[in-house]
Amino acid sequence: MANKRDTGIGSKFGKKTKRIINKDGSFNVRREGGVSGISDFYQTLVSGSWGKFLGLVLLAYLLINGVFAGIYTVIGIENLSGGEHLSGLDGFFHAYYFSCQTFTTVGYGAVSPTGGLTNVVAAIEALIGLMSFALVTGLVYGRFSKPDSKIRFSDNALISPYKDGKALMFRMVNLRDKLILEMDVRVILVLTRKLKDGSSNNTFHRLELEVSSISYFPLPWTVVHKIDEDSPFNKFSHEDLLDKEAELLIQVKGFDETFNQTVYQRFSYKAKDLVDNARFIRNFDADQEGDIVVDLEAVNAFERL
Repeated sequence: MANKRDTGIGSKFGKKTKRIINKDGSFNVRREGGVSGISDFYQTLVSGSWGKFLGLVLLAYLLINGVFAGIYTVIGIENLSGGEHLSGLDGFFHAYYFSCQTFTTVGYGAVSPTGGLTNVVAAIEALIGLMSFALVTGLVYGRFSKPDSKIRFSDNALISPYKDGKALMFRMVNLRDKLILEMDVRVILVLTRKLKDGSSNNTFHRLELEVSSISYFPLPWTVVHKIDEDSPFNKFSHEDLLDKEAELLIQVKGFDETFNQTVYQRFSYKAKDLVDNARFIRNFDADQEGDIVVDLEAVNAFERL
């Protein structure tokens, strides 16, 4: 039976679409005309990659000092001690190094402003420098304190023997040592039907799980959907699922004690990621001392039957 709860993804499209959720958990949706980039600069700096963030900070540092070095040069390089006999690029770099010292409030003392206007500009630059470093410090803290989960999913979902029949299974494991509590998982099967006019129509099926919630998540969790007479997997072969571009949408949430907040993670499997007649290989056991050892790299280990 199709899930009556609206997923918010949309069901009908004029053309063929790719997967709904990417491997990194992001939605395969490109927004145009919304608030992003410069218009939402804080989110861009907090959510972007570390490389982009550090690159923007370095670029801003170089540009700001370049602007102030230009101002000092226009005022007169002779108003900076040691710059009386400098000109051209030598004078500019002399002003640039002084700007760096002022901006960072290092103040080695080798170069100092001597004119009234130069002192005013240096005071303004020092204030901007303090505010800039306070802003960058807040952004760095925001990036480190932003709650996120490190849950790894198996590369494949399996159709495995289960009790007197079969079941769909996939496995996930927490890569962090810190515990996640009150874990909940929701799985939705999306089937795409191609219409005569070239458009496509998506139908959504909420999969009933043997266990959809656990109190603790210290060990790998194999999520199981029993394929019974009510399961959509009982009605379609693997070829049918490929033809219908089937996709399993997975959402996991839990309380992460590292951040003391609820964290979410998304993942998806396409029909090509399903392996029929296979089962996962156990990837944890007790050692000689009685400690339970989990092989995190073996989360996808399975064998064909």
